[in-house]
Amino acid sequence: MKAAVFDLDGTLIDSAGGIAAAANIAMAQEGLAAFDLETIRGFTGGGASVLLRRCLRARNVADIDTVFPRCHAGFMAAYRADPVADTAPYPGVREFLGQLRARGIPMAICTNKPTDLAELAVRNLGIADFFDILVGAEDGRPLKPDPAQLQAVLAHLRLDARDILYVGDTNVDAETARVTQAPFAFFSGGFGTIDPKEIPDAMIFDHFDALARAVFG
Repeated sequence: MKAAVFDLDGTLIDSAGGIAAAANIAMAQEGLAAFDLETIRGFTGGGASVLLRRCLRARNVADIDTVFPRCHAGFMAAYRADPVADTAPYPGVREFLGQLRARGIPMAICTNKPTDLAELAVRNLGIADFFDILVGAEDGRPLKPDPAQLQAVLAHLRLDARDILYVGDTNVDAETARVTQAPFAFFSGGFGTIDPKEIPDAMIFDHFDALARAVFG
């Protein structure tokens, strides 16, 4: 492993509470009922647009394309007001990142979260300095599982996909690793659920201490 690349939400940080709060503000603005935390967890992985469209479909909104722009604007305004509300790194994350740094292994973040919000979140949570590059959602660049984001990280690091370990928590991340042929570590304590049979070559872990033992011995 010449570098480690991480998804952000549900992998490095548990941000479900803040995401749910912003989503429910957007729902309330449209007169729609709120969602519980576990439902929002299940809707995440593809970025805010995917999350909100799933919310609207779950509330049987007839004309989603008309409602969506208002809903998206409401969500983004609420989330930008406090992007680290009810958010914290998962247990063992800081220690694992410190072990990577001590060994001189470059680190990067590859996320479907808007870049400015992702940068603000990792800075406010005190983990920004670990990373050489953060690639998030940008206009014109397809989101994961399209390989464009991870390829941008690889170009910056000047590495081949086979040289990295990609760490994520959803089927979006598993597919991103598959299409780029990057070794994959699946965090089962995050937002997603995957049948291990679907990722037979992946390293599966439930705590970052376990990932450290698997990587460093």
